[in-house]
Amino acid sequence: MSEQRAAAAAKKANRMLGCINKGITSRDKAVIIPLYSALVRPHLEYCGQFWSLLFNKHMDRLERVQRRATKMSKGVGSLPYEEGLRELGLFSLGKRRFRGDLIKMFQYLKAGYKEDGDSLFTRSHMEKTRVKLLKPGGVLVYSTCTITLSENEEQVAWALKTFPCLQLQPQEPHIGGEGMRGAGLSDEQLKLLQRFDPAAVTLQGMDINSLRDSREDALISLANKDCIGFFIAKFIKSNSK
Repeated sequence: MSEQRAAAAAKKANRMLGCINKGITSRDKAVIIPLYSALVRPHLEYCGQFWSLLFNKHMDRLERVQRRATKMSKGVGSLPYEEGLRELGLFSLGKRRFRGDLIKMFQYLKAGYKEDGDSLFTRSHMEKTRVKLLKPGGVLVYSTCTITLSENEEQVAWALKTFPCLQLQPQEPHIGGEGMRGAGLSDEQLKLLQRFDPAAVTLQGMDINSLRDSREDALISLANKDCIGFFIAKFIKSNSK
């Protein structure tokens, strides 16, 4: 989808840029840049935060349109792209997309999207995209710097249920504790996960296996306190869909 949208956006923008090139004789930046900003760049950025580009080749395709526009301005054609942008007072499209992402995230955190905010940044959509792009036999690593069940083992259980093609794999080296019970994963699956919980190991050098001697309800309560920690799960995609 990103490739099709990038191609369509670049085609429309290039067509409009061609009209400016043929219809406007002046090459002064005071003439070219306002026309580019008003008539060309909107095609390259429309709904950019919602059809986020995944590959550099798609980003470069759009960036080439702006590069072409900078070359049309008198005195800038011989300059490298970044220098030309500075001379014209422009930013690259990549930097503008990043700025837009920050603005949308700020509005989301400040409850700017009361009705649709929770659906703007859904993990399920992002993970579905990653799994689709992963080739059979490819490895997907999921890691967080939290120790809550909801962000770790429950996400692993969700991924295994949603994507039958994913299988948990052993990790080397395996120096962390095993996964936490409470998310419906089997004992064998929990052993394939790594959980690093500094609050659970209070003495330096304590055997990490001592975690297994603790009560399950006590460990679950500890996990949900969300102190600084780390979690790793390693998946491999099988040939089946």
